[in-house]
Formats: sequence, C-alpha cells, structure tokens
Amino acid sequence: MDESGVFRVSEGVIGCEDDLGYICNRQSSITFGVDDRLMEVLDGFGVDTNPEDETVRFELACDIEQYGTSFVQTVRVDVNVEKSYDNGALPASTIGIICAVVIAVVILLIVVCCLLMAKR
Repeated sequence: MDESGVFRVSEGVIGCEDDLGYICNRQSSITFGVDDRLMEVLDGFGVDTNPEDETVRFELACDIEQYGTSFVQTVRVDVNVEKSYDNGALPASTIGIICAVVIAVVILLIVVCCLLMAKR
C-alpha cells in the first residue's frame, strides 16, 4: 500500500456468482494526481522526474490476492506522463523583473545623489 497518500485505492463488489454471496467479483481502482507530490514520491524511488524527452515513466504493480488461499497474481501497468523539461534557466519574465528592479534602484540612487548635491 502507499504510505505517501498520493495514490488513492478504492474497491467494491461488482457482482456475485451465487445467491449466497460467497463467490463475488471485486473491482479496484487507483487514482492519483500528477503534481509535485507525485514527482517527489517518484524521485524517492529513483525515477527521473525531469527527463529531457519530456516523458516521465514508471510502473505500478498491483497484487491480487484470492481470499482464503495462497493465490497471488501481480498485474503491472506502465505509466507515461508527459511533462515539459525544466532546464533550470530563469524565464524571460523573471529576468525582466530583475532588470527593472535593478534599473529602478540605480535611478533612485542617482536622484538621491543629485538631490544631496543640489542641497549643498
């Protein structure tokens, strides 16, 4: 089972084969969001969460146990998540904001210096 809380598993009976309800078919579903928490969990398992080909790949395994017996079947599902590659560079908007703040501070310093000179 998942201790991280990222994966939510639900299950239920989808029908019984006998009138007494001894032989029933069950169905399970797994739900998870593709977000930073998932990427942290995958990173903890050694999955490359920022691949250059922009596809995060991992495998989910589900063990199916037949109640009251030692029968166990494992079903594996390959999951591919498309995610844009982050090369670590700052976006243009952030660079623009930094430049604007630096220019504003320089202009402010020039104005203050000019006012101090004019006051003398």
